[in-house]
Parts: sequence; structure tokens; C-alpha cells
Amino acid sequence: MNKYDLTSSAIIINDYEKGECGELEYHFKTWDPITHSLLDLGMYYDTNSKRLYLPRGIDLYYVQDKLQKMSNNHITHGYISPHMYNTFRLPKLKFPPRDDRQVEALKFMCCLDKYKLNNSKSQLGINLPTGSGKTYCTIATIAYKGIASVIISAQTGILKQWKKCIFDYTDIEPSNVVELSGGHMLDRIISGKSKNTDKMIYLVTHSTLKNFGDTRGWDSIGLLFESLKIGLKIYDEAHQNFANICMIDFFTNVYKTYYVTATPNRSSEKEDIIYSLYMKNIPSIDLFEESDLKTKYIAIRYNSNPTPRDIVECRHPVYGLDRMKYVKYCSTNERFWGMFDYIFNLVEKSGGKALFFVATNELILEIKQRILINYPEYTNDIGVYTTVSDNKAIEKTKRFILSTTKSAGAGEDIKNLKYTVVLAEPFKSSVLAKQTLGRTRNSGTYYLELVDMGFKKLVEFYKYKLDIFEKYALSTKEYNIPRTDVHTIINNAIDDRRKRVSRAIQNTIQEPVNAISFTNKNNVDCLIFYNGLPSEDYKKYNLY
Repeated sequence: MNKYDLTSSAIIINDYEKGECGELEYHFKTWDPITHSLLDLGMYYDTNSKRLYLPRGIDLYYVQDKLQKMSNNHITHGYISPHMYNTFRLPKLKFPPRDDRQVEALKFMCCLDKYKLNNSKSQLGINLPTGSGKTYCTIATIAYKGIASVIISAQTGILKQWKKCIFDYTDIEPSNVVELSGGHMLDRIISGKSKNTDKMIYLVTHSTLKNFGDTRGWDSIGLLFESLKIGLKIYDEAHQNFANICMIDFFTNVYKTYYVTATPNRSSEKEDIIYSLYMKNIPSIDLFEESDLKTKYIAIRYNSNPTPRDIVECRHPVYGLDRMKYVKYCSTNERFWGMFDYIFNLVEKSGGKALFFVATNELILEIKQRILINYPEYTNDIGVYTTVSDNKAIEKTKRFILSTTKSAGAGEDIKNLKYTVVLAEPFKSSVLAKQTLGRTRNSGTYYLELVDMGFKKLVEFYKYKLDIFEKYALSTKEYNIPRTDVHTIINNAIDDRRKRVSRAIQNTIQEPVNAISFTNKNNVDCLIFYNGLPSEDYKKYNLY
């Protein structure tokens, strides 16, 4: 047996005992603050077969050197050729590349002209900014090569976007595109009982493959790809689901693998080091240009004035800040609601479509009800774009969209956004900062971030991300709101709400309108209007 074997996307060390070469394994260890232990990332050890799986993109001579020193014997190795793949009549593209950048990306992906040496490479990295045409270039590459392909993404909704684009951009028949889902379907494919083994493009989520690999064994993923005769493997947003990408790469052996992303980095510093090591010798192209800078970043800095008890209650023993507890704190904080009203007024008065990032569905629904009451004219213009949404396609067409970074932070195409507002979703990740900045794609757009200076950790998050915004935003600006001014902002918002609600009701109800003046749970002076309705009807909004 060879000491190690090479596949198109893995180095497999045979007859290996875990810990045998600690110096080699160390590069693929990351610290888990929850379990207080080192975890493997970027490598995998199979205790049954006694095989160590490493990424193909690392320095092979380094692996050879470590194995040589470990055994003091000549190290033999072999090469396992990729499995056979299906080819098809070349489909026609309905549209040519729209600009020189797309032309360059296609030349790279198809290994043409100055990139022809990449024909011998089994892995390629493509880094294209959001909105520059990653989807088009990928589909055009599949069309150019005419090889059975699989597109792997994080979400089912994103796969549906891919499916639509395939039909929009090419003449590929719908019968030639299949979504893979469920263990039963994959079992039937492997056993030869399925009719879906001769298609040109397969679409599948990371979760589908992970669930199947974890339950059936990861060898089954390799059998699945062989059964489908897949030649091209494409990762959409390749910086995400990194651990899963590693496992798929280790157990599949296809002709070419494409790692497509707008953000070729990981959030964690240690994980980013491992990711960079994983991709070290994989040819890649980065087509970011200065002209991609379109959105102005504005940090609106205020102090929610937390008490020492509030700070303690929002503290996390490992991460320093418990995000969910902080968001809960915001929901009952007078100053936060005042700042929300202030920002919403700014966005509403300037016109244009806005995406608000909020961390929890609970707070999203509270914000929605607040808008419904204070801005009744926008009843049909508020979209909730989360896991609780019945029809995401409709929700993201609304003027004001409430979502989470998980639902709309990356990959989702929300057209014609003028504003992105990070309202109550604290995060430190530079990757996520770049992704959320990429939600707005046109000139004259804005990224507003509400920064609570009352929490030390949130200030750290803000400063950590600032380098990203200074690099990828058209401009950066800080707008500091003194503590005393917050009260003025709140009072102005209250006056504005009174006028709006009064005007809206007077315009819609001809009968006399009664008004009740009272103080809400946060000691904010409020008015609520009714027309013969019991006050209990307004309690359902959980707003006052």
C-alpha cells in the first residue's frame, strides 16, 4: 500500500495512527472556547480505515518531508484518477458576458488564453464581488464545458435562484436540472433505482449532503457523485460551511472543483489561517475593482445607558457578549426604540428601499408592529424575510424588509436596495461585514449601523469591522449622538408619531376619533387613537 494517495481534492495518508505526526496535524487544529479543547478543521481522521485526510491545496513536499522524518523509510505515493463523468451537447447561452470582468472570469474558469495551464489543475478559486456576476460566470462555464455538474449551496432558497438563472441564461431543458433532497432520494440514486442519474446539473444544499454523510458514512457521498457521473463540483459562497466542504472534498474525486465566493475569508482568525492553508496552492482569481465601491458607510453611535446590572446580564462567559440577551435588552430599552424611530424617519423621508438587520424573529415582529401603528400608510410595504416567512419571494419585494444576517446576509439577491441598516444584530465578523455591505449594489446607497457605545464589547465589534468598511465602502463616517440629544430625538419621534397617526386615522375614519394619552412601559409619553374599539385590541401589538 502506498503511504499516501492523491485525489483531485485530497491527500490521503494510509495506515496512519492519530497523533503519529503531531507537527503536521497541528496546522489543522482550532480551539473551541465552549468545550475548551482543540478541534480538527481542514483534516479528517477515519479510525476504521486508519486514514488521515488532508487538503490537496497544501504543500505536498511539506507533507512528504514530515512523513519521511516520521518513518525513516522511502515514502511511496499513488494517484487516484477522477471517476468518469457524463458529457452533454453544449447548451447555448442567451446572453454574452456583460463586461470585461466577466470575460476575464470566464477565461479563468474555462482555462483559456493565459490561463490554459489551469487545464491541469483540479481546483480553482473564483473571487468575484457581490453583484458582479458569479452566477452567470458559473453557469456559462458549465455550458462551455458541457459536463455533468453539481452546485452546492447553503440554502434551498438560494438553489431556487440558481435554478431560475440556469433557465434565464441558457437553453438547458428543465428536465436536465434536478434538486437533490432527502436520504431516500440519494439512496435510490446509489442503488441504481433512480431515473435522475443522467442529468446535466444537480443542485443540493450542504445540509442534505452532511445529513447523508453523517448517517450513511461519508464514503456514500463519493458513491453518490460517482453514480451521478459528476465532473464539475461548484461551491457557492465557498467561505461558508467550510467543515462540510472539507469532508465533501475528502470523499469525492471529480474532474474539477470550483470555489466561488465574494468573501474568500473566514470570520475566526484561526479558521481563516486554516482556510488560507487549505487554498494555498489552488489557483485563484480576484477581480475586485475600485469601481465596486458604491455604498457609503455611516456609524450612528449612541449610548443606550445600560445599568451595571444590564451589562452583567448581557455578558457571556466565553464570548464576552450574549447576543440574544442583548437583543432582548434592546426590546425593552427606551433609547433603542427612540433611535429606531429616528433612523426609520431618516430612511422613510429620503425614499428608497431598505433592509433592516435584526437578530431575532421576536424583535422583528415587535418592530413590524411598531411600524404598523406609527406608520399605518405603510401597512402593505413591510416585509419579513426570515425562516417564519410564508413567501420570501413576495416579502423581499416590499419597501421595508426586516431580516436576519442568516437569512439575508449572503447569497440572497434583494434588488434595488438603497439602505442597509444594522439595527439590532451585533456581530464582529469581518466576513459578515463585507457580505452585508454587499446587499446594496448601486451608487447612491447607504449602510447605516447603530452602534451602542454603552457596551464595551459592541464598541470592540465596531472597531474590528471598521477596516473592512474603510476598504470596501465608498466612504465612512461617524455620527455621534450625545446622551442628552437622545431625549430630544425621542421627543421629536413622539411628536412625529402623534401627527402621523392622527393624520392617518382622520383620513380614513369620518366619525369622531378619540385619543387616550398615557405613559408606556418605558415611561415614554404616547398617544393611541381608537374609534369605539376596546383598549385590549391594541395590547396585542405588545408595543405599548
